[in-house]
Amino acid sequence: IIYEINFYFLEDLKQRYGSDFDRLSRMSILEEGAAK
Repeated sequence: IIYEINFYFLEDLKQRYGSDFDRLSRMSILEEGAAK
């Protein structure tokens, strides 16, 4: 469930900020498979 929430959260961020993957990585709920 957390991964699905993160997926939709990142999709929303892509709409707002574009495909800036460094920024999306920093703002992601999850980091390399572990919760922040």
